[in-house]
Amino acid sequence: MRLGFVVLHYTFADLTGTCLESLSRYAPAFPVLVVDNGSPEPLSASVPVLRLPENRCLAAAMNAGTARLLAETDVDVVVQLNNDIVITANTHAQLSWAFATRPRIGIVAPLMDQPDAGFMYHPCPHPPGDRAEAYLSETLPPHKVELVPFVDNAAWAIRRATWDQIGRLEERFSGASWGANYDYCWRARLSGWDTGLVRSAFVFHRHRATWNLLDPNYAERHAAVMMNEMRAVWGTMAEIVSHRRFVRRERAQARGFPRQGE
Repeated sequence: MRLGFVVLHYTFADLTGTCLESLSRYAPAFPVLVVDNGSPEPLSASVPVLRLPENRCLAAAMNAGTARLLAETDVDVVVQLNNDIVITANTHAQLSWAFATRPRIGIVAPLMDQPDAGFMYHPCPHPPGDRAEAYLSETLPPHKVELVPFVDNAAWAIRRATWDQIGRLEERFSGASWGANYDYCWRARLSGWDTGLVRSAFVFHRHRATWNLLDPNYAERHAAVMMNEMRAVWGTMAEIVSHRRFVRRERAQARGFPRQGE
């Protein structure tokens, strides 16, 4: 199961550089494409860069990068990463294992060290490096994937066949595209695909690092924006697609999403 990575960049090259360093260290054999989302200063990197002429928000930028990577490589899975993600030694192998062993899984995501990530949270007392790797090898299960209604899209992976069937991320979600993950996982489930949380995979996430630098009040302002955009896309179904318990990151098992026909 061959993976490829799309990294979304905007303005803060130090964050993107750290993300790319982790990919070079732990996934050197896999193709990587950076999407420069209209940064004021173009990004210079050792991997291919797709530069967009303007900031098109997360969903549209990830769509452009994913379409390019799928067209130009033979990858089976595209891993979409925010630039404030740092992968670890087990990330690519465990994500690949989940897709290879579960043919109905269309979307997966790893655990992360983001305290408010709810059911996706796994604590790590060490910064990225050898001590963290040793700790993670001791505390993570060897091979474990759990079916969930949705996953966060700060770091998630989409099977090529799923992308081909249900299409791109919904571009009507603006800003950091909160809501695009709920929408995409819902659409995937309606088409018969499962969503999985890979509890044997882990990434570090400098939560909202880019957005907090650009706008410290972003989270408060855009929670309401996301719900309005969800209603515009899903109408009266919006409260189900992005149930408030999920938005607050309580356990995903609290409420399931039915597949078509169930």
